Amino acid sequence: MPIDVSWLVEGRVTQLRFRGEVTVAELEEGSLKLLELVNDHEGDTALFHNVHDASALTKIPIQLNAINAATRDAFLHPRTGWTVAHNPQNAVQSFIGNMIGRVTQARYRIFDTRAEALAFLNYVDETLPSLLEYVDQTMEP
Repeated sequence: MPIDVSWLVEGRVTQLRFRGEVTVAELEEGSLKLLELVNDHEGDTALFHNVHDASALTKIPIQLNAINAATRDAFLHPRTGWTVAHNPQNAVQSFIGNMIGRVTQARYRIFDTRAEALAFLNYVDETLPSLLEYVDQTMEP
């Protein structure tokens, strides 16, 4: 699957790595996997945040309504905090991400680097452990 989903910080920060050309069906599958992870922590009350790594993403669908339908439940989960994306490969990826964030009314920001994205999460949620140790950690394909 061109989307890898795992915990960066168990119960608090997920990471999604997008690779190659991603389809709407794969976005939906990734969102369902994300919800599975979060639902395993059902009793938790703290917000969880998402880190989207777009450094290996080459193409994303441009059908906003279809993307919205595929990802809406993950963006609107009651415990969803911020979603931060980093290393978009082109303006289209940034535009699609920003539009989906607006349509779902999600807290969504795009950063040039992973370090900036993780620093932002530490800034907006002081209850998180320091994420600096994860700056150089990338998910294996």
